[in-house]
Amino acid sequence: MTSDISSSDFVKNAILFNDASDVVKNAHLYVSEKYNDILALEKSIASLNAMFVDLSTLTEYQGDLLNSIETQVFTSSEYIEKGNEELEEAVGYQISVRQKQLCLFFLVLFLLGGISVFVCFLKGAF
Repeated sequence: MTSDISSSDFVKNAILFNDASDVVKNAHLYVSEKYNDILALEKSIASLNAMFVDLSTLTEYQGDLLNSIETQVFTSSEYIEKGNEELEEAVGYQISVRQKQLCLFFLVLFLLGGISVFVCFLKGAF
């Protein structure tokens, strides 16, 4: 044996290229196929791991997004409640203003009636 070739390579070459039995060759092929299958499985698991990491990232992002939406909905409901209170207050002001306008109208009407009666009295119409 030379120092360049290790003992496992020597055995491998002896099995594959010499007069080894078919059973040993078939066993070597079977083991090689299983090894390749394991490598493919390892790649698949790495790919699956990457998908789970991506899914975790998306889930975390969507969780933050849902929290933001929840906060905005809560804030909006507070603004709506405040707006409803202000609308009720505005309706009260509107009713009060209408009552004051009606009182002012009748006061002006009464004053005009009083002035017209006074002017007629001065002219001697009564």
